[in-house]
Amino acid sequence: TSAMTRFGSSNLRQQQQTAALYRFLGQHSISTELVNRVWHYLSDRKRMASQARTREEDVELVAVLPDSIKIELRYEMFMPTLVGHPFLREYSNLEPQAIRHICKSAVKEHTLSIREELFGDCVDVTHMVFVTDGMLTYSYPKNEEDKEGDWAQAQISKGQWACEAALWASSLSLVGPFVAATSCELLLVSVAEFIVVARRFPNTVGLIAEYAENFIGHAKEESKECRWTGSLCHSPEAIQDLVHKAVDDHMQMSFHQMGRDIDDGFHSGARQSFHSCGSTSSSGDTTSPRGTKKGSLWSMWTGKRRMVA
Repeated sequence: TSAMTRFGSSNLRQQQQTAALYRFLGQHSISTELVNRVWHYLSDRKRMASQARTREEDVELVAVLPDSIKIELRYEMFMPTLVGHPFLREYSNLEPQAIRHICKSAVKEHTLSIREELFGDCVDVTHMVFVTDGMLTYSYPKNEEDKEGDWAQAQISKGQWACEAALWASSLSLVGPFVAATSCELLLVSVAEFIVVARRFPNTVGLIAEYAENFIGHAKEESKECRWTGSLCHSPEAIQDLVHKAVDDHMQMSFHQMGRDIDDGFHSGARQSFHSCGSTSSSGDTTSPRGTKKGSLWSMWTGKRRMVA
């Protein structure tokens, strides 16, 4: 009975909204051409919505599950997509708990109907985007100084990503929105939530900082001819090279720092654990030199340079 009541209420709301839209378009003397575009878009949207993948938020019973189960549920839902990105794959190997928390709190599902837009014109982007089904397009001027001239169009297909620069740059702006060329299923990774989670795992903060610097340099190089292409940069091969460099540089820096800390310990006469590589302060507090070094790199990362792309 309650289900029938909800169904009836839903139909009534739809009828009321349709009538309100008719009045709105008529009272504002909207042209017939634009009215047809509005109804055509809404018709497509309704048809696509009926075919869209069921999302977590659409299933009320998921909300009553304990957090431990929801974490594993979201991990199994999102992890196969995230590990398609070379850095997130490396990060998940090093910090499996961190990636679980990223899946739990930083990732959300998003559905676009055909021709629907993601991110408005020139807004600061707050999410990295993964396409799990369908295709997005992104249009930008071939000559960044002449927006009235010829425009190019990039496609982001299933298994690809965009707007990674939002994770590493102080801000990322677009010349226009991403537009769904087909109905699309997306995963959006929140920049703010990603940072919150990553900071809770200090052992890999330095690696993140190394990779962030590498990526920013790569994105600037890729967008030399047109700065608006910096929001793309999704070549798996190029990203894998950046990951390898970040890992190598991070390991060299860690070993160098560890050697300096051991030397300092011997010279000061202090005894220290080889396993923890800790140093003891005059107050007796034990701190991790690696954490200190990575903390400085983390500061460099969180003080990210502005990159408009």
